[in-house]
Amino acid sequence: MKRIFEVAEQSFKTSWTHKSLWFFGLFVVAAGGGGSRSGGHRASEAASQLPDWVGPLLVIGPLLGLLALVMHLLSEGALIRAVKRARDGNHVRVGEAMRAGLKTAPKVLGVKLLGGMAIVGTLAAVAVPIFLYIFDVLSMPAAILITLPILAVAVPVLITLSLAIEIALRVAVLEDKGVLESWRGARAYLSGRLIDSLQLLVLSAVAQAGFVLAALMVVLPFAAVGVAIWALGGSILVSAITAGALASPFLLTLVGALGTFRSSVWTHGFLNARAEEAA
Repeated sequence: MKRIFEVAEQSFKTSWTHKSLWFFGLFVVAAGGGGSRSGGHRASEAASQLPDWVGPLLVIGPLLGLLALVMHLLSEGALIRAVKRARDGNHVRVGEAMRAGLKTAPKVLGVKLLGGMAIVGTLAAVAVPIFLYIFDVLSMPAAILITLPILAVAVPVLITLSLAIEIALRVAVLEDKGVLESWRGARAYLSGRLIDSLQLLVLSAVAQAGFVLAALMVVLPFAAVGVAIWALGGSILVSAITAGALASPFLLTLVGALGTFRSSVWTHGFLNARAEEAA
């Protein structure tokens, strides 16, 4: 337990002392998104009845999503490198961190793609009996009997994959390894430090819970302002926009701080382990 408290202290110190890193932390948490589309004659007729602003929004939205994804990949490496520099007592510069993140972004993408495919494959295995039941291939009791043992295996696999992704990212960025070599390094690391890594995961989850509580404390006063505007005769839309606009700067700051702290947890934990190995 002493190790995890040391990591928590190191991560809080790094996050609080180097608030410029919250910029990267914001994009580390915001992992990009996607959208969907539909076609057909009826869809085109419905689209013709939409307001004029919807068309530009459909164009700008995916572009903003792509930009957020690029910034997420860049920020992962930038934040890992910056935490290492701060740990070594060096001055942390946003521009330098940005260049480091740009250099490591392809590796970050490769690590996350491999991890994402493994996660999707695991979830697909869990979903197979469910789909067989939906299409009347299996009865409900048979689907349940098949799903339960698959789920019992899938849960620890998914947890291990989430740990491996975090470690592989740090092997790739801090030790300048390729994508496949980073995954092999993560497997070797976890074989001897699985419990320590699970403790880091718990610490990260505790930070997430703290963020939710802090976000509620931030949102509630501004939600009250929105309700007051609505009670005084304002529209629901105006009330919601006003409350959201007032709360957004505070929420974005919290998200950036959370992302910086969580990344610092994994980086300090990884570097502490490497220091113990070298001792």
